[in-house]
Amino acid sequence: MPAVATCILFGTHAVDEPRLIEQSARHLHSLEAVIQHNESDIRSWEPLEYDLNRTYAYDAVAFSPYLTKLREAVREDTEEKIKAAEK
Repeated sequence: MPAVATCILFGTHAVDEPRLIEQSARHLHSLEAVIQHNESDIRSWEPLEYDLNRTYAYDAVAFSPYLTKLREAVREDTEEKIKAAEK
């Protein structure tokens, strides 16, 4: 992972890059699931997915201020999608 990306994701402290890449892939996979739901037709959502899409993956991205901001943006997309469907 480039040093700039490492600094963005984890600050300036030293990291074990192979472990970092493995963990990042798992965490990004969790976030990707939420993004995919936002891209899907909301009529395909199960009732539990409304709350799940609002809360899922926050724990996975908590280690990174950048990913936490990205997760917040994804939540905003979720809220807009739900609001639009309620009209």
